[in-house]
Amino acid sequence: MPSSRIPSCVRLLRRGVLLFLAVLAMSGGLNRAPAQDMADEPTPVVLDTDIGSDIDDTWALAHLLRSPELDLQMVLTATGNTRYRGRVAAKFLATAGRTDVPVALGPSGEAAHEYQKPWVRDYQLDDYAGPVRENGVSAFIELVRAADGPITLIAIGPLPNVEAALDRAPGIASKIHFVGMQGSIDRGYGAGSDPVAEANVKGDVDAFRTVLRADWRSFAIAPLDTADPVALTGDHYQKLKRSDDPMLTALFANYRLWADRVTWTEVGYFDERSSTLFDVVAVYMAYSREHLDVEAIPITVTDDGITRRDEDGIPTRIAIEWTNLDAFYGHLTRRLLSE
Repeated sequence: MPSSRIPSCVRLLRRGVLLFLAVLAMSGGLNRAPAQDMADEPTPVVLDTDIGSDIDDTWALAHLLRSPELDLQMVLTATGNTRYRGRVAAKFLATAGRTDVPVALGPSGEAAHEYQKPWVRDYQLDDYAGPVRENGVSAFIELVRAADGPITLIAIGPLPNVEAALDRAPGIASKIHFVGMQGSIDRGYGAGSDPVAEANVKGDVDAFRTVLRADWRSFAIAPLDTADPVALTGDHYQKLKRSDDPMLTALFANYRLWADRVTWTEVGYFDERSSTLFDVVAVYMAYSREHLDVEAIPITVTDDGITRRDEDGIPTRIAIEWTNLDAFYGHLTRRLLSE
């Protein structure tokens, strides 16, 4: 709906929310992660992921598993061949010694971009010692409803699972802190680039719109502005690559397979650096925002998936820039090494 047709009462309400978020930002509230409100207890987390296509989802899962502030209670696979994605997640969890974590399968679609498939060629979901839930959306709804307190949902892919859950059980949103890697506000892919339709939004625009409008306990995103610059290089990268830790060995085995097979980019840098680690930023935002500038920005979404600043849009907590990206690199490296 064009802004000129939005009722004045709705405009006033949105501006009131934006003013509240601005006051919250001044008090430091926007820079508090969900885990920081859980005192000494780790915050329960569900990861909604399209793991198995871009390798950054696997890095994000590794990051999550090494974050003591977060208690991973489910991996929910999204889009494409969700059973394949479940196999990748299950084997990685097993390698990390975390077969207590249920693997839940979202609705399956057409298989595409299965670059890590050789790693699970001889691994089936029946091999996983932990729980496997065939109806992942229902399992997610049940988990949220049964929880004694809030759940943090870290969403690092397109959002059809989340849209389906909201359609079936809209009331669950009030129990969920949503943290996602979606959007492109002031930059796109590459330094100095213009905003674009970011892949996770473009992959299901209607789902993102539904999620953006939901009545979450809190809602925050890491767009390309802060996700696209992230890649490990130099000593940080080499320390991880040299590690004999089983989980990191599995991570780099998957990175090697991905680098040799991915079709949308040329990867000639495996020995020197990681690929872009978009999704680790959303994981970080679930437990800390120390090195990020999080602002309250009203946005709307175009039909082609561009997330635009719009004074009449929906006020959204957005990690718009890094305050110290180098410090984050050191933090991420130490965390993955369990140092």
